[in-house]
Amino acid sequence: MKRIIRDREHLSKMPGNACVSKEKYTISTVAEQYGTVTVMRKSIGLKTDARGCERKVLPGAEPALSQFKVIQMKTSLQPLCGQGVQLMESLVSFLTRGYELVGLESGFCNKSAGDQLQADAILVRK
Repeated sequence: MKRIIRDREHLSKMPGNACVSKEKYTISTVAEQYGTVTVMRKSIGLKTDARGCERKVLPGAEPALSQFKVIQMKTSLQPLCGQGVQLMESLVSFLTRGYELVGLESGFCNKSAGDQLQADAILVRK
């Protein structure tokens, strides 16, 4: 399924991505979801792709954050989603909570301009 893109600047940087459908979904927090599962291991990870709502993810994850040893977080290297958070702001949020950056995985890029637009930051709790 293609991503839903409403931001014209984002769309101009990622041609071929446009609103092709809509779907309804229920929003909850990471902490709420974590409370509904049985964890069988001492070390678990969290993967986030908040598509412009990164500022809302961290407060919703805060009560369960100490349970996650590894976090893989999609983040923007350039402004893409209007309210989206860029790499440095995202990293500071986790670095100040005891995580360290151990890697970046390449994500979306603007092939015509050669710009890297997004990457997955890999963070590990110290």
